[in-house]
Amino acid sequence: MIRSTIPVEPPAYDFAEFRLPDRIGRMGGCLQRTTKCGAIEGVPRWAGFEACPVLPIEELTASPSKRAYQWNTNDQNGYPSCTLTSKANVAEIAMAENGWKRRNVDWYYVWRLLSGGRGGVALDTAVRYLSEKGFPVLDDSGKVVGTIKIVEAWDIPTIQAGFSAVKKGYTLWYGASGHAEGGYSILDDGRSLDVCGTWGSDYGDGGWYPRAWNYIAAGLPYYGAFATRAWELQEIDLPS
Repeated sequence: MIRSTIPVEPPAYDFAEFRLPDRIGRMGGCLQRTTKCGAIEGVPRWAGFEACPVLPIEELTASPSKRAYQWNTNDQNGYPSCTLTSKANVAEIAMAENGWKRRNVDWYYVWRLLSGGRGGVALDTAVRYLSEKGFPVLDDSGKVVGTIKIVEAWDIPTIQAGFSAVKKGYTLWYGASGHAEGGYSILDDGRSLDVCGTWGSDYGDGGWYPRAWNYIAAGLPYYGAFATRAWELQEIDLPS
């Protein structure tokens, strides 16, 4: 039987270099991207065409909340795994949004694979892997019963393009200040996103908090951002 590799205890080592200086005890883990925007095969640049419009700022008004689709709070648990943990939130919320059976994805397995278990992961590294291989999907016993892959994602060049993607119904997955997060809807002020974090349900409002336009924009040139809408869920045939 293949069991989940998601840990239940914090790591034995400290990862001090990934701790966020403005949040004592909070862990980051998002590395700077290694490719230029639009250079990843199969992940086109959000360029303002009909399929990916860059909306005027005045049209970037509040969009429907996705909080009702959250059913699990993924916690980094002391690992510099925010890139994969935040994307696990995106995948699991997408399961609920699509009406699929709600199962955990194994972000820890992918983080260990991509980081060697000792460091952070860049968004572009993760999006390439998750588009090709996907997250393992687990049943209640921790057995791998499938995979969930990204099948539609866009590389985001500007903050206005990013908010336009959220307005269109996509989730914006971005890095800033060494930390990756997912923004799910535009809040009433039109200049911040409703973010589902990776520091547990005790942080913010049950794990959710606002993230300002300027904060996200400052990280774009270094860490990048990707808009994700469509996933493909594949089940594995297992012996009974």
